[in-house]
Amino acid sequence: MDTNNNLSVTPTTESKNSEVQEIILPSGKKAIIGAFKGKHIREATRIADGDSDKMIFALISITTTIDGNKVLIEDLDEMPGTDVMKLQAAFAVNF
Repeated sequence: MDTNNNLSVTPTTESKNSEVQEIILPSGKKAIIGAFKGKHIREATRIADGDSDKMIFALISITTTIDGNKVLIEDLDEMPGTDVMKLQAAFAVNF
């Protein structure tokens, strides 16, 4: 388990044209953030329905699995804050 709060992101190759990130969360769970495209951003925008605070949660939900399971926005609401912040930081690195 990663006991420090440094963002450890490991790019891995899912296929020739898509890069994914593997992140070990402070809780010890493994998150995989899939490569995303404009269509994913558009879907997150639709889900957020004008709520800018919900946008990053929607994008995480669309593109991320944790320990092999899909993530719902409601799951993020109940996750440890340090895990959520690490996921948000991983997305911030990409922008």
